[in-house]
Formats: sequence, C-alpha cells, structure tokens
Amino acid sequence: GCVPATVGEGRVLVLDVAANDPAMLPAAPWPGLRGSSDFGEPIMLGHSELGDEEHVQLAGRRVLVGGASGSGKTWTLRLLALHAAGNPRTRLDVVDLKADGDLDALAAVAGTFIDAPDERVVKLLDEVIADMETRYAWRRQHPGVDVGPELGWRVLVIDEVHRLWTVEGAQRRVEDIACPGWA
Repeated sequence: GCVPATVGEGRVLVLDVAANDPAMLPAAPWPGLRGSSDFGEPIMLGHSELGDEEHVQLAGRRVLVGGASGSGKTWTLRLLALHAAGNPRTRLDVVDLKADGDLDALAAVAGTFIDAPDERVVKLLDEVIADMETRYAWRRQHPGVDVGPELGWRVLVIDEVHRLWTVEGAQRRVEDIACPGWA
C-alpha cells in the first residue's frame, strides 16, 4: 500500500510493492469440483496481501468466524462448508438464520438445512451433542487413533448464531457444543 511520509522538509509517498498482485492470482479450484476433498488436511482460505497462501485446519476444530458487517463472514462459512461437502465421509448440517439466500446452495449438499430459529434447531443440536458423545467414547476406546477417518466428520455451520437465543434451550446446547465440559 501507499503511505505518506515526510523526509527532511519534503513530502514523499512510500510505496510498498508486493511480489505478486493478490487480485491477479488465479482462483484456487473449489475442492468439490475435483470430486472429493480431504477434510483432514488444511485448506487454503485465501491469499495474504503479499500473495502468500493462507491455510486453516478444520478437522477436529471448533471454528468461530467473526467480524464487522460486510467483512466476509458468510463467504468464509460458505467456503468452509463447501470444502466439507466435498468429502463423502463428512456430514454437513447448516443452520442459516440470516436467511438471505447466501447459503441456500448448501441445501443441496447438507444433511440438514434449517433457515428459521425453531424447535428443529434444538433437535439438530441434540443430535450433534449425541454424536459428540459417541465420538468421545470412541476416542477413549481407541487412544491415538484419528476419529475422522474412522467415523467420518461432522460439520455444523450456524450463520447468525445469536438469533437462536430466542429458542428455549438452544443457547445452552450451542454452548455445550462450542465448549464441552465448561459447566
């Protein structure tokens, strides 16, 4: 970027030149277009301002995407969900509480797609919690073995999670999923 600076009594403009223009880099292919994605491996999320690839590990993680309005939160959720959907051993569940159509394309690949804060969400959250308990039990019986390749992956995407707080019992269930054992 350009930064105004003063040198002696004169004003100059300092220009930081990147090796590659990130806007001119070719778009990375969508993982699902290759037929499948390896959900256990880090995925490329984008490029830094210097053109370097930025990767994120999703498998076995809880991911919170936050930011100001218009900063790309939903775009990021969609990218992560599409990566999950590209793996045939991944169960993808989507709760789109913004319901503005941005995540509608995921309905075709999601095991569950909910677009309103109602009792269906509580039922889904209960299913996810039961699945987590099954996975924890499996891990105790198979220490050191990665659960994902054995049992498949489970991915829950919730856009605008705060809208669930009006549904009785939903907030506590979300907390149980996000922070298991934090009572």
